[in-house]
Amino acid sequence: MTFEPDTVIVEGPKDTLEGIKPENLVAYADLSSFASSPPGTYDKVDVPISLASPALEGVTMRETVRAKVEISKSAPYIIPPIPIVLQINGRVLSDDKFKIATREDTLSNVEVTGPLDKIELLKQRNFPAAVIVDMTDKTFDLAAITTSAEKPYALKAENYRLPPGVTVTNPTRDITILIARR
Repeated sequence: MTFEPDTVIVEGPKDTLEGIKPENLVAYADLSSFASSPPGTYDKVDVPISLASPALEGVTMRETVRAKVEISKSAPYIIPPIPIVLQINGRVLSDDKFKIATREDTLSNVEVTGPLDKIELLKQRNFPAAVIVDMTDKTFDLAAITTSAEKPYALKAENYRLPPGVTVTNPTRDITILIARR
């Protein structure tokens, strides 16, 4: 989708504008009117916009932008088992002090939906779908493990590597990570 203009000017008192966090200076387009629209291209449609921040005293901006929205037909699909990939700090691997694995090597019954062409990439196995678990964050304190441990890990939508526009309809799943000190 594209918007015209792609940026909007916000006007208001200098003190008010300087007091707004940059992440709140985002204009959101209300595309709810397209929720029940059939697949197709909708060109030069006025859509309302609003700031992420609640109404601010004396701050104004335009009320609409022109949008070109392309709605493609969505297709549900259950991916064959996909690998679970652990991202581990290279130092942990080179020290070879831990054996780290998952109880399951793959994740089954991952339900996805998305554009037909992207789902086709998954069906043809032309996209390396995977579950990625980042073990470099503070959730995994390897120094605290003296012998072995089983760490439950709750997967979220951001753990899945999928083609653009494809989303997991059942992202919340639990896996177990096995960590043993050598």
